[in-house]
Amino acid sequence: MKKILVCLLIVVFLISGCSFNVDVMTPAPEQEDTTPSTNSIASPIATISATAELPTVGFTPVSSDPVFYNASVSLDQSGVPARIAFPTGIKQVFAIWHYQNMRAGLTIKREWYLNGEPWLLREDPWDFEKYGAAGVMPDISIYDLDAGLPSGLYELRVYINNVIQPIGVNTPGGPETFIIFEILRDEFTTDVASPNSQWSAGVSFGNRLVIRDATGVPTEIFAGREIPYVSWLPDSQHVLFVDRDRSGQVSNLLVGVRDELWVADILSREVRSLYKSETTLGSTGGLYPSPNGKYIAGIAGTGFGDACFLDSKVIFFEMADDYKSVKAIKQEQFSGIPNGADKVVYPVAVGTWESNTQYRVALNGTCGTDPSLMGLYLFDLSSLKATQDASGTTPFSVGDLGWGAIHGVVTDAVTGNAIVDALVTCEHSSYTSTAPATCSGSIETDISGGYVFQRVFFHDTDTIKLTVSAPGYQSQKIVRSSFTQADMEYDFSLTHMP
Repeated sequence: MKKILVCLLIVVFLISGCSFNVDVMTPAPEQEDTTPSTNSIASPIATISATAELPTVGFTPVSSDPVFYNASVSLDQSGVPARIAFPTGIKQVFAIWHYQNMRAGLTIKREWYLNGEPWLLREDPWDFEKYGAAGVMPDISIYDLDAGLPSGLYELRVYINNVIQPIGVNTPGGPETFIIFEILRDEFTTDVASPNSQWSAGVSFGNRLVIRDATGVPTEIFAGREIPYVSWLPDSQHVLFVDRDRSGQVSNLLVGVRDELWVADILSREVRSLYKSETTLGSTGGLYPSPNGKYIAGIAGTGFGDACFLDSKVIFFEMADDYKSVKAIKQEQFSGIPNGADKVVYPVAVGTWESNTQYRVALNGTCGTDPSLMGLYLFDLSSLKATQDASGTTPFSVGDLGWGAIHGVVTDAVTGNAIVDALVTCEHSSYTSTAPATCSGSIETDISGGYVFQRVFFHDTDTIKLTVSAPGYQSQKIVRSSFTQADMEYDFSLTHMP
């Protein structure tokens, strides 16, 4: 077991570092690091235990030059035990290292990185009066005493007079010039009960599918890149989930992200890939099985638009009887949907199943699409026909934009993690439209932090107020009173209570 841990640590410490903020503990808050970095960073290692300790990796310098060496990180200034990973929400981490041959007049620089990006730069003169020529630095730390430090992979590099120091693991080629460690993401970010309430499915560390039985005993049955959605099929034996590949992601958009649809049999523990997409699946609200589990509905695409183009489409998957394969049924295969070379018709948000084969969803269009042809459509899987829903039409007056939805996600402002079961309240008023105000009441966010108010009729001068609250967070409110399309998307980022 010790040999395995040592091998893991060597792999971890050879990964090029992450970045973030550091500081000698002083009453003054830290400043952000704006120094450019040339370091490449690997994805965070999410399989390290939060209690993993760092074995001794001693190095004794023989030079008479000033030097820092044998650095480690710990929960306190004693440095014992040294750690390579810390649990979610940890508020302070100390970096401890040895030094010798120091003298007055030297300049010390510390560079911190978090997930590959510079987070903090500190440059100070060596305090010879305080620390002397040799000893151990015990009081360097990063901290957020309110919300806790953000999750991710961290790296520290230190310099003496701009000469990088051998603070890291001692390898056959010499000591590394950095140390890295991880603050883990939430251990269990989702927990969805099966329809018969005998099981629950969750995501551990963001990328591991974990099943729990009625007694709460967990079993990990899949480890992937990132699992954003989990959905039970009605038989309470099969779980659908998406494994997300961000290797081609463009900036902070979902463009370039590719999803793969999987199904897991929780009794046999068999996990099978069903469909590889060239874009995201269920990026707005997740994936939704029909009442009998024969079909799965969702949205393929990121919602990215440019001129008259928008990449979101309705998509369905027909599940095989043995649950080992699916047939994709795309929006363009349905007759009855308005289309044209100069416009795109797209789903405003996820819809609802009206029967085992009929799915109702709000559609809108780009670039002058006739608004009278937009609104709620009923997709019939048995005939591959889409018909405009008479219950979703209303006499149009000047300024009416048609039927649509209000939707978005709610996340933690520090970690970026989804906030599940946040309460979102909608208030809708219209002074000129003949249609009734259709957005009112409250809903809770789903496992992805998403919320959707459906069947909302928009007028260009309507006023819509959204309020969101969650335990431990400060509530937020947004008011809009001008619209150009039958759609409102707003993402909330909540901060913790002071």
